[in-house]
Formats: sequence, structure tokens, C-alpha cells
Amino acid sequence: MLARAHAETPHPAVSYLKSDLDRPEVEAFDLAYSSPAFHYLTGLEDLFARVHAALAPAGMLVCSVEHPMMTAPRHQDWSSDASELPTWPDGAYLDEGPRRKN
Repeated sequence: MLARAHAETPHPAVSYLKSDLDRPEVEAFDLAYSSPAFHYLTGLEDLFARVHAALAPAGMLVCSVEHPMMTAPRHQDWSSDASELPTWPDGAYLDEGPRRKN
């Protein structure tokens, strides 16, 4: 992914780095970006605190996550209801807890 990002943004002001936030390789980041990964992780409070500590004073975190509708259903596929209309199951949409994509 990093090679593709480098290829698509060949600008001297843009750089990409894969780094361990426990031991960042640069003093501070202007931008931290993640897509889509956070919804698979636990301990987000600690992660966000480490990202915040690694950001420059005006730095930003930009992230996206999968919509919960895609990770909530226990059976992730179209099905038909009694009227034979295709439906997407959402029975676990409001359930709190770990999400996973099957």
C-alpha cells in the first residue's frame, strides 16, 4: 500500500511512513491516516492517546471505518423475507461488542 501511495503522490512535501507508535521514527506527524482498521482493534483510547502524542501541534488524525451495518450481521449476505424481497439482516446492529467481517 505504501508503494502505491508513493506512486500516486510524487510530491516532495508528501511522505509516507509505517511506524510503531510506541517508538515513532519522527518527532511529530502533521497527519496520521487510517482506513479502515480501527473497527478491528481493541483499546482504542490508548491508541488515540498515542496518536495524539505523536501529532504536531496542528496535526490531524483522518480515519474511516466500515459502516456498522457491514460488520453487525451474524449472517452477512442477502436473504429473502416472507415476501420474497431481498433483505440484508440487521439483527445485531445495536449490539455492543467486537465487530468482525466474515
